[in-house]
Amino acid sequence: MNTKELSALYGDAQRCAQTIGLCYSSDAQMQGLTRHRHGKEWSFKDVGGRTITDQQIKEQILKLAIPPAWQNVWICPGLDGHILATGTDEKGRKQYIYHPQWRTMRDLIKFYRMMLFGTSLPRIRKSINTHLQRDGHDFYRVIAAMLWIMDSTYIRVGNETYFQQNDSVGLTTLTDYNIITDGSMVAIGFNGKSGVEQHITFENPTVAKIVAESKDITGDRLFQYLDANGQRHAVTSTDINKYLHEITGVAVSAKDFRTWGGTLAAFTHLIANQYTDKKTNKVMIEAVDAAAGVLGNTRSVAKSSYVHPHILEAYAAENFSSLYDQVKTVRKKQGLDKRETELLHFLELLFTSEFDLLKKGS
Repeated sequence: MNTKELSALYGDAQRCAQTIGLCYSSDAQMQGLTRHRHGKEWSFKDVGGRTITDQQIKEQILKLAIPPAWQNVWICPGLDGHILATGTDEKGRKQYIYHPQWRTMRDLIKFYRMMLFGTSLPRIRKSINTHLQRDGHDFYRVIAAMLWIMDSTYIRVGNETYFQQNDSVGLTTLTDYNIITDGSMVAIGFNGKSGVEQHITFENPTVAKIVAESKDITGDRLFQYLDANGQRHAVTSTDINKYLHEITGVAVSAKDFRTWGGTLAAFTHLIANQYTDKKTNKVMIEAVDAAAGVLGNTRSVAKSSYVHPHILEAYAAENFSSLYDQVKTVRKKQGLDKRETELLHFLELLFTSEFDLLKKGS
């Protein structure tokens, strides 16, 4: 399973269902069984409107544990549908019950979106370098500078809603007061999530110049671009994600920089401690701490949100070294450094293994 196939599965639910032996099911495209109140119990009718009396079928439906409060319940007529039931909850929202294998497959694809990001990263970096050379203070030059900062420091992208509700700052919600520039050096200080102080420094003459120019533009936000009429516009997280999609054509987002950076830090630590005398659990904790350090997160947040779980599981299962032996000799991919190239190939090995196990169980 390569990244091209993964990308196809990510955006094609029907193909995804068929890959694991499920039927693509939809209440909009097929008739289903219906649920009806019968005293204190439920009765069910088939697609022809006949009451179902087969006890085995009734038990299979009851095992779905459809909430009693749901209205307009639709039940897939077969047990192999990727959606097994739908209904409307008390707040009028449509809800779904998915086949367990479908949930496992989608979780697996979600875990390995990082492969799509890693494969796209050279293209992103090439675009950043190209757009940094533009004249003026237009949309592409400013966003290129912001993405260079994200790629180099793993700063959180931020958004206005989170800033207003939590007073938590990210790249798009920085102000002039958060920045100090000195030639090619830039220092950033701000309160991140949970009010934790964050301090970031970097050196890049081109990016530092764009940051300094940004400070000279009046406005509530540091990063603004000027349109063709000279009107200023604050750059939002939506702008950045649209730019990334425009460049890559796949489902990557600003958050993926942090996930990539956190996993890369953990991966690097595990490589350095393949043959250590330390206890396995201690090395794994240190790996998560390495991720937390580059991201400015707590250990628990880094582990739950930014370190790929299967990399840690491979180390715990003592097959990390055998997998790493298969990737350590790969040629460095253009646009990635050697360790990033190794990580990308390591993830491909893990995904292929997990995907094969899932297919065997289908």
